[in-house]
Amino acid sequence: MREFMLNSESLFDEEAYEALNSGKVAGILPCRKVGWNDRIQLVYFTSELANLGSRLETLTLDDVREIGCEIIDIVKNAEACPAFCCENLVMDSESVYLDEEGNIRLTLLPAVLPEEIKNGEIYKRRVYSVLEEMCKGKDGGDSVIRQIEFQQGKSFGNWEELKDALRRKAPAEAETITLKGINTAVPLEFTIGHELFRIGSDPEQVEGCIPSSASVSPVHAQIGWNEVSFFVQDLNSREGTFLNDVRLTPQMSVPFGKGSVLKFAECTFSVE
Repeated sequence: MREFMLNSESLFDEEAYEALNSGKVAGILPCRKVGWNDRIQLVYFTSELANLGSRLETLTLDDVREIGCEIIDIVKNAEACPAFCCENLVMDSESVYLDEEGNIRLTLLPAVLPEEIKNGEIYKRRVYSVLEEMCKGKDGGDSVIRQIEFQQGKSFGNWEELKDALRRKAPAEAETITLKGINTAVPLEFTIGHELFRIGSDPEQVEGCIPSSASVSPVHAQIGWNEVSFFVQDLNSREGTFLNDVRLTPQMSVPFGKGSVLKFAECTFSVE
């Protein structure tokens, strides 16, 4: 049994309480209230459930990937329920439960919150935190954590992209891309792995030299690997770096993949 106490009846949200116990949102635990003078005790019956923290050591990385996706789906459904305030989700490994079939149950408090907290979206950060906690220490978990962090920085709160990041298998370390010159003065081809690879017109400063071009800066741009994807970064070049005809903001890392077109000043390369 799990218990929480509200210090005043005014903090009790009757609408959320009714929604919890009507089963409107699958995966949210029902609760019972008990009055204590002017206080409210919230009781969750969890005796037939196991909390996630007690099971983490026995779960594989693939197990926690799927559990993470189920948590995200429950959160999405809770967001769609007008009676619920998702800031009331108790989002840690001790408050996420599994039933005998392995289905996930989340804890949500029927409590009234101030507007500034109600609209704070702190619960989203808790989702990311619990997902990273689940992956920590698992074989291959560090790679998944990096994917989660990358998605969080790129499009925070986009749940479908977060599920993709959870499920994405890390590429083999030997995976490479090849840049092939399309309109360069001489035929050029650069094979790039996961080490930082600089491109420019000065052969002493870069790994990929583009000769015979007055518009390409000595150290024009660089390509790297962020554990999730390849990225390109313009290094304050004079004539700019372009990805699929869009000029990049200097010093900003932009992910790309095979099938893209990169242009360093007027020199165009296909990515294969």
